[in-house]
Amino acid sequence: MKRLLFLFILAALPMAAKAEGKMILASCAEGQGCSCRLSEITLSEAIVVLGLEGGAGDVVVEAPDGSLSLSTEHPDDLNRRYGGSGNCSITLFDPPVPQDGLWSFTQRPLTTRGACLPQVKPMVDPMIAAMAAARRIVWGGSFHPDRFRLSEGGSPLVWHQTGPVDYASEVRATDSPMITARYRATLLSETTALATVDILLRGGPAALGMENCTFTAVLDARQSGD
Repeated sequence: MKRLLFLFILAALPMAAKAEGKMILASCAEGQGCSCRLSEITLSEAIVVLGLEGGAGDVVVEAPDGSLSLSTEHPDDLNRRYGGSGNCSITLFDPPVPQDGLWSFTQRPLTTRGACLPQVKPMVDPMIAAMAAARRIVWGGSFHPDRFRLSEGGSPLVWHQTGPVDYASEVRATDSPMITARYRATLLSETTALATVDILLRGGPAALGMENCTFTAVLDARQSGD
């Protein structure tokens, strides 16, 4: 029965996808067409975390150079434009397998919320910079953010799976209980992933900007070499 329901949903796309608000990702290669899947995250979430505000469309396209953009084209039309058969079947609940190799991280500008004083940011910057170091990763056939070693040198992370390729973790600094870090990691395609880190400062001295302050770092991860 569940299998028949999945087939019904697949036949109704993209109408059902739009109704649920889930993101359709089309990963395209020149001369080979595109592979399309329905993500666990919503389109509105994807637009924010991927920095696609201002674009138009309801399909996220991963171009051959790895860049991401919104498109108003139907997935089948995208498949045809990139040299495929013109049929981009949308896979449900079939997580991609990340490619082994060198993964590089690009850090977006650090954002703050709350009563954060300027002198606090220099303490946070080195922590984020350490996370953004390139790493050679052997995935073992499936995605798990442990391979990113985001807390290397700090408290070990216990990850909880929140979706097929989505994980979350929270840890409080053992030497400074006023500092909590919340991590989220999502595999977007075989060669791209997203990691978000919230560093929360709570209950510390207001004069030091540690009473109610949150720093958010977004890291774009990309397989950049063998």
